[in-house]
Amino acid sequence: RGIWWGGYFRCLRDGFPVEQWEYVLTGTLNADQWFALQPGGTQGAFAGDYSFAPYVEKMLPYLKEIRRGQAQLLLHTPFRNDGFAIWYSHASNHAAKLVDEFVSPGGGQVALVRFCYRHGYAVDFITKRHLKKLEGFKVVFLPGACALSDDEVAALKAFAKKGGLIVADSEPGLMDDFLAYRKEAPLKGLWKPFSLKSSDQDLQAILAEKGIVNKEAIAGLPADQTIFRVRELGDMRVFGFKTASKMCGRDVTIDLGKDAYVYEVGKGFFGRTAKVELPAIEVPFRLFSAFSSEQSAPAVSLDKTEIAAGDFVNLATKGLRKGSVYRLEVVAPDGRAIPNREKVFAADGKPLRFQFPFSDAAGAWRVRLMDVATGLVGEVAVTVGR
Repeated sequence: RGIWWGGYFRCLRDGFPVEQWEYVLTGTLNADQWFALQPGGTQGAFAGDYSFAPYVEKMLPYLKEIRRGQAQLLLHTPFRNDGFAIWYSHASNHAAKLVDEFVSPGGGQVALVRFCYRHGYAVDFITKRHLKKLEGFKVVFLPGACALSDDEVAALKAFAKKGGLIVADSEPGLMDDFLAYRKEAPLKGLWKPFSLKSSDQDLQAILAEKGIVNKEAIAGLPADQTIFRVRELGDMRVFGFKTASKMCGRDVTIDLGKDAYVYEVGKGFFGRTAKVELPAIEVPFRLFSAFSSEQSAPAVSLDKTEIAAGDFVNLATKGLRKGSVYRLEVVAPDGRAIPNREKVFAADGKPLRFQFPFSDAAGAWRVRLMDVATGLVGEVAVTVGR
């Protein structure tokens, strides 16, 4: 699954890979293809002499940061369960096309997803194939759910009986999943209304009825041009935003709700604070992590540090934050980091095996290990002999 993108005319070509930032932040896809088939063309990545186009040159440092850990960290850090979900009904899509009076599911779904993007809530969906997921939620939104199967109706009734809150923008389940009308509305009196005109305050008030209040908030940017996302892995929160390029220069504040040790992803310690204050932002994308306690640089534990060229070495990962992302670099005696020896990986407790090739020069090498979430780096010396 991927997206085709490149230097289309709609792109600003201002040196910011805003599409990529949005994709990794929201988790909407896992591949990109750049239109580059026509060197010298107006929409390609290359000039006529096969050099990078100037706007691509400006993007490269940011693309490098994405490739060297930002994307992997976001991929491996799950969204937390914020206690509510959006219902997706394929049958309702068809029903809305057949009956003009029915509300189309798409409008409500998009409005709810954008609401989540503005306020850092997780976006989770339920379908008729995953009804057991209802047990993990307190509130479920049914946008345009005009056609529901008997199993879906039964699951929703059980959800409401256990205290769950059903929110809909029209009478749900008037048809079954074969688009046959039911004699009566099966969920009548069991749901609370919302609409495309519902404000963010209205939706937050609905969630608050079941004790769902987001811990974080972002201020200083226009809501309709900003995506703010929060993920969690154990004690670690990963949070960040993407906004329009023209918002550079604005002051931004991210309220974490309580004091935390905050780090900028891939860069280092930001501070102990409850509010991340970012005066006059220069880049329309920032990514941070937060912990309840101060973090240390990762320990670099190798099974041997005196080797011959051609030997393999094992890095122990048991002491690393399980599931989090790290970047391994190998540095030559002359101080050069070897690009094709770099490894970005999620710690799984298993040793990471890598080789010092036979062509390696004798001398004092170094192995660096960065905790991508915190930007903190550990290092150990390796002597390569002959």
